[in-house]
Amino acid sequence: MPYKDFYDLAIVYRYVYQMGNMFSLVQMDKEIYKKLEMNEADLFEMALKNTQRLFPVKIQSIEEAWLEVSEAASQNKVQKLSDVSGLFILTNVYTIYGATIILYPGILHEIAERLDSDFFIIPLSVDQMIVIIDQDYRNALMQREKIRNMKALDIPKEDQLSENMYRYSRTSKKLTLITKEQM
Repeated sequence: MPYKDFYDLAIVYRYVYQMGNMFSLVQMDKEIYKKLEMNEADLFEMALKNTQRLFPVKIQSIEEAWLEVSEAASQNKVQKLSDVSGLFILTNVYTIYGATIILYPGILHEIAERLDSDFFIIPLSVDQMIVIIDQDYRNALMQREKIRNMKALDIPKEDQLSENMYRYSRTSKKLTLITKEQM
Protein backbone atom coordinates (compact mmCIF):
# COMPACT_ATOMS: atom_id res chain seq x y z
CA MET A 1 0.00 0.00 0.00
CA PRO A 2 1.52 3.37 -0.96
CA TYR A 3 1.83 5.85 1.91
CA LYS A 4 3.80 8.93 2.95
CA ASP A 5 5.16 9.64 6.43
CA PHE A 6 3.96 12.84 8.10
CA TYR A 7 5.47 13.31 11.55
CA ASP A 8 4.21 10.25 13.47
CA LEU A 9 1.29 9.73 11.09
CA ALA A 10 1.00 7.99 7.73
CA ILE A 11 -0.77 9.51 4.75
CA VAL A 12 -2.60 6.82 2.80
CA TYR A 13 -4.32 7.28 -0.52
CA ARG A 14 -7.92 6.54 -1.40
CA TYR A 15 -9.81 6.65 -4.64
CA VAL A 16 -13.10 8.53 -4.23
CA TYR A 17 -16.27 7.64 -6.09
CA GLN A 18 -18.90 10.34 -5.69
CA MET A 19 -22.56 9.61 -6.32
CA GLY A 20 -24.55 12.75 -5.54
CA ASN A 21 -23.95 13.47 -1.85
CA MET A 22 -22.67 9.96 -1.21
CA PHE A 23 -19.02 8.95 -1.29
CA SER A 24 -17.38 5.59 -1.63
CA LEU A 25 -13.68 5.48 -0.81
CA VAL A 26 -11.37 2.68 -1.86
CA GLN A 27 -7.93 2.47 -0.34
CA MET A 28 -5.21 2.39 -2.97
CA ASP A 29 -3.13 -0.73 -3.07
CA LYS A 30 0.04 -1.46 -5.02
CA GLU A 31 -1.94 -2.71 -8.01
CA ILE A 32 -3.95 0.51 -8.40
CA TYR A 33 -0.79 2.55 -7.76
CA LYS A 34 1.05 0.72 -10.59
CA LYS A 35 -1.85 1.30 -13.02
CA LEU A 36 -1.64 5.04 -12.40
CA GLU A 37 2.00 5.03 -13.53
CA MET A 38 2.87 7.88 -11.14
CA ASN A 39 5.69 8.35 -8.70
CA GLU A 40 4.88 8.96 -5.03
CA ALA A 41 5.45 12.74 -5.22
CA ASP A 42 3.05 13.09 -8.16
CA LEU A 43 0.46 10.90 -6.43
CA PHE A 44 0.68 13.03 -3.27
CA GLU A 45 0.34 16.27 -5.26
CA MET A 46 -2.66 14.97 -7.20
CA ALA A 47 -4.33 13.57 -4.07
CA LEU A 48 -3.84 16.82 -2.15
CA LYS A 49 -5.22 18.93 -4.99
CA ASN A 50 -8.27 16.67 -5.40
CA THR A 51 -8.87 16.40 -1.66
CA GLN A 52 -8.90 20.19 -1.27
CA ARG A 53 -11.36 20.47 -4.15
CA LEU A 54 -13.69 17.67 -3.02
CA PHE A 55 -13.48 18.15 0.75
CA PRO A 56 -13.43 21.85 1.74
CA VAL A 57 -12.35 22.89 5.24
CA LYS A 58 -14.80 23.12 8.10
CA ILE A 59 -13.73 24.53 11.47
CA GLN A 60 -16.19 25.21 14.22
CA SER A 61 -16.21 25.69 17.95
CA ILE A 62 -17.00 22.76 20.18
CA GLU A 63 -20.22 24.56 21.09
CA GLU A 64 -21.29 24.86 17.44
CA ALA A 65 -20.43 21.21 16.81
CA TRP A 66 -22.44 20.14 19.83
CA LEU A 67 -25.48 22.13 18.70
CA GLU A 68 -25.17 20.72 15.20
CA VAL A 69 -25.09 17.13 16.48
CA SER A 70 -27.70 17.59 19.18
CA GLU A 71 -30.42 20.06 18.27
CA ALA A 72 -32.25 18.97 21.40
CA ALA A 73 -29.41 20.12 23.67
CA SER A 74 -30.70 22.02 26.67
CA GLN A 75 -29.44 25.49 27.57
CA ASN A 76 -27.64 23.95 30.56
CA LYS A 77 -25.56 21.67 28.34
CA VAL A 78 -24.69 24.53 26.01
CA GLN A 79 -23.68 26.73 28.96
CA LYS A 80 -21.48 23.99 30.36
CA LEU A 81 -19.69 23.61 27.01
CA SER A 82 -19.22 27.37 26.79
CA ASP A 83 -17.02 27.11 29.87
CA VAL A 84 -14.50 25.23 27.70
CA SER A 85 -13.64 28.11 25.36
CA GLY A 86 -10.85 27.95 22.85
CA LEU A 87 -11.66 24.43 21.56
CA PHE A 88 -12.48 23.84 17.91
CA ILE A 89 -13.20 20.89 15.62
CA LEU A 90 -11.18 20.81 12.40
CA THR A 91 -12.56 18.60 9.64
CA ASN A 92 -14.09 18.93 6.18
CA VAL A 93 -17.68 19.66 5.20
CA TYR A 94 -18.46 15.92 4.98
CA THR A 95 -16.58 14.86 8.14
CA ILE A 96 -14.91 12.10 6.09
CA TYR A 97 -11.15 11.74 6.62
CA GLY A 98 -11.13 15.34 7.83
CA ALA A 99 -7.76 14.92 9.53
CA THR A 100 -6.22 15.48 6.08
CA ILE A 101 -7.06 19.17 6.42
CA ILE A 102 -3.75 19.75 8.22
CA LEU A 103 -2.01 18.96 4.93
CA TYR A 104 -3.75 21.73 2.97
CA PRO A 105 -1.17 24.38 2.08
CA GLY A 106 -1.56 27.53 4.17
CA ILE A 107 -4.58 26.33 6.15
CA LEU A 108 -2.80 26.13 9.51
CA HIS A 109 -1.53 29.68 9.15
CA GLU A 110 -4.99 30.87 8.10
CA ILE A 111 -6.45 29.26 11.24
CA ALA A 112 -3.76 30.87 13.42
CA GLU A 113 -4.56 34.26 11.90
CA ARG A 114 -8.31 33.79 12.44
CA LEU A 115 -7.71 32.71 16.04
CA ASP A 116 -5.06 35.41 16.51
CA SER A 117 -2.99 32.78 18.32
CA ASP A 118 -0.68 29.82 18.07
CA PHE A 119 -2.55 26.58 18.70
CA PHE A 120 -2.31 22.91 19.54
CA ILE A 121 -3.75 20.13 17.39
CA ILE A 122 -4.88 16.88 18.94
CA PRO A 123 -5.92 14.08 16.56
CA LEU A 124 -9.39 12.87 17.51
CA SER A 125 -9.85 10.43 14.63
CA VAL A 126 -9.21 10.06 10.91
CA ASP A 127 -12.25 12.31 10.52
CA GLN A 128 -11.53 15.15 12.96
CA MET A 129 -8.83 17.05 14.77
CA ILE A 130 -9.23 19.18 17.88
CA VAL A 131 -7.69 22.66 17.82
CA ILE A 132 -6.89 24.31 21.16
CA ILE A 133 -5.84 27.95 21.37
CA ASP A 134 -2.37 28.17 22.93
CA GLN A 135 -3.19 30.12 26.07
CA ASP A 136 -2.13 27.59 28.65
CA TYR A 137 0.03 24.53 28.01
CA ARG A 138 -1.37 22.75 31.09
CA ASN A 139 -4.91 23.24 29.81
CA ALA A 140 -3.90 21.73 26.46
CA LEU A 141 -2.42 18.71 28.26
CA MET A 142 -5.58 18.33 30.34
CA GLN A 143 -7.76 18.52 27.22
CA ARG A 144 -5.48 16.01 25.48
CA GLU A 145 -6.00 13.57 28.33
CA LYS A 146 -9.79 14.01 28.20
CA ILE A 147 -9.77 13.47 24.45
CA ARG A 148 -7.54 10.42 24.83
CA ASN A 149 -10.01 8.88 27.31
CA MET A 150 -12.95 9.73 25.05
CA LYS A 151 -11.20 8.16 22.04
CA ALA A 152 -10.70 4.93 23.96
CA LEU A 153 -14.44 4.73 24.65
CA ASP A 154 -16.05 6.16 21.53
CA ILE A 155 -13.78 5.83 18.52
CA PRO A 156 -13.05 2.52 16.80
CA LYS A 157 -9.38 1.55 17.04
CA GLU A 158 -8.93 1.60 13.26
CA ASP A 159 -10.08 5.26 13.14
CA GLN A 160 -7.78 6.49 15.91
CA LEU A 161 -4.64 8.42 15.12
CA SER A 162 -1.64 9.49 17.16
CA GLU A 163 -1.61 9.88 20.94
CA ASN A 164 0.69 12.86 20.50
CA MET A 165 -0.26 16.46 19.93
CA TYR A 166 1.16 19.13 17.66
CA ARG A 167 1.76 22.85 18.07
CA TYR A 168 1.46 25.36 15.26
CA SER A 169 3.43 28.62 15.58
CA ARG A 170 2.02 31.44 13.54
CA THR A 171 5.32 33.33 13.81
CA SER A 172 7.50 30.56 12.38
CA LYS A 173 4.61 29.05 10.35
CA LYS A 174 5.72 25.60 11.51
CA LEU A 175 3.97 22.58 12.93
CA THR A 176 5.88 20.79 15.68
CA LEU A 177 5.25 17.31 17.04
CA ILE A 178 5.00 17.12 20.84
CA THR A 179 5.48 13.52 21.90
CA LYS A 180 4.16 11.95 25.09
CA GLU A 181 7.73 11.95 26.42
CA GLN A 182 8.00 15.73 25.93
CA MET A 183 4.79 16.39 27.85
